[in-house]
Amino acid sequence: LLRMPVFLPIVVLIAVIYAPATGVRGLWAGPYLVDMYGADTILIGNVTLVMALSMVAGPLIYGPLDTLFRTRKWVAMACGLVCVATLAILALQPQAGIGAATVLLVSIGLSAGAYGLLMAHARAFFPPHLIGRGATLMNFFSIGGAGVMQVATGAVVTAASDPARPAAAYSALFGFYALVIGAALCIYLFSTDAPPERP
Repeated sequence: LLRMPVFLPIVVLIAVIYAPATGVRGLWAGPYLVDMYGADTILIGNVTLVMALSMVAGPLIYGPLDTLFRTRKWVAMACGLVCVATLAILALQPQAGIGAATVLLVSIGLSAGAYGLLMAHARAFFPPHLIGRGATLMNFFSIGGAGVMQVATGAVVTAASDPARPAAAYSALFGFYALVIGAALCIYLFSTDAPPERP
């Protein structure tokens, strides 16, 4: 599978597209909301709950769009670009206000919906006898990429931390995510589309 050139641009994006949603919700949302807004545990729980619900809603929103627009590649690109734009806004305005921050975190959660779409995109190129192995490999890259990104963002936040300017660490965090997803999208541009078959 890894020797198939058509597969590689998809792998690059699926390895990172899930990382902002899982990393921010599971690791960074709490510290971010405390440091920027003095949030208590109830507020953190409410915001991360809404973000979790958006991660569930994402596939329901993005899933049917490939059939509607007859393309998987460009729906995934649009999802990725929305994610990059959201992360860029948070990087530039980490103290935009609790309401705005919640909306932006929800938008990051929705971007996780591209995962299923990318799985379908890759699945279109798997030989029939390698479908199970291909799905496992895609899951490996998705979960593994999210784990690697958690370690990487820890280093980014540590390097950018400044007690006098707590927002600097979160600007670096969201900016790093935006750069990684943006770079992956540039590679994904070279992927071959796989429009869904007409019913």
